[in-house]
Amino acid sequence: MKKYKIEIKATGAEATFGIVKEEETIEILKEKIEEEEIYTSMDINEDIYINSYDYTDLLHVYGPDINGATIKIEKCEDEECYDTEITIEETDINEIEEITIFTIENPYFQKENYEDIPEESILWGSYKEEKRIHLPAYVEIEDEEEIEIKNIFIGTVNCDETVADVEIVTDVFYIKEKEQEKILKENKEYETIEDMLDDYEEKKEIFEQYKLEIGDIEGKGEYETDYNIILDIDGDVLYEGDNVYN
Repeated sequence: MKKYKIEIKATGAEATFGIVKEEETIEILKEKIEEEEIYTSMDINEDIYINSYDYTDLLHVYGPDINGATIKIEKCEDEECYDTEITIEETDINEIEEITIFTIENPYFQKENYEDIPEESILWGSYKEEKRIHLPAYVEIEDEEEIEIKNIFIGTVNCDETVADVEIVTDVFYIKEKEQEKILKENKEYETIEDMLDDYEEKKEIFEQYKLEIGDIEGKGEYETDYNIILDIDGDVLYEGDNVYN
């Protein structure tokens, strides 16, 4: 067997979006809104610390934004992929027509789906931008095979209904041509795998077996911005602000 690393790199973010129900936290956030000073993480006093990562009912992703992303493929010379041989140089993903990019999820809040939450609840979303985020995915193929770009499928989470107009890469799939033919034969209502991926949520179980192992996702190590948005459960914006670090 041969092992390859498929690396996707771009400016991206850690993004969250969720429901705040606790009265104490709601009051603290409302006070901070009055002060026009909301951050993803806040030390209120010695006993109270709040952060958006505790509120991820609808969204919590970390990775590169597919827009402007590059892809590089390397053959691993050892099990850990410390030593590699470049197979495909770093290239703009949008210049490679054979790669399929599709939306895994586009989460959004609909009040009707949360009838049990208190009326005074609020929605808190955050988006911390970071440069040079690398997402590595690993695939193994037979020794006699060659890795093929057309077998790579990249899944993203669209954040435009929650915190930002970005699509964060979360998953990579590798589906060999014969497997694609088999899938389509068993799902005759679709002409192509791309068409089928438009219904990913419905067909998720079929594709799970082709999902690749994702390694450690790492970025520059410091955030560029700290964007926060707070809304009431009717969707009215109570606060929106972007703290720029650089």
